[in-house]
Amino acid sequence: MPTDAEDISRFFQSHYASFSVLFPADLSFAIHCTDGEFAVHAGAEEFLRDALPPEAIGAQATAAAIAYVDPTLTEKDHEDFLAPFRPFMID
Repeated sequence: MPTDAEDISRFFQSHYASFSVLFPADLSFAIHCTDGEFAVHAGAEEFLRDALPPEAIGAQATAAAIAYVDPTLTEKDHEDFLAPFRPFMID
């Protein structure tokens, strides 16, 4: 996603923001939207580890994401779902 605020705004105006993660190529920040609630995440890993609750990082966050999608899907399905988020996931 380009970092131009106008383009980002246009994206959210034309898509219902049920679940989206947008980020520029340099991964310097991410805009996360779930059901109309927005969060912007940016910063060094150490800062994010301190700022985020424990359940938002590591194995607990991965398990919650898989349970949110469908725990009956295959491991390959889970990996496909998680692939776009991997650059931002903190193990």
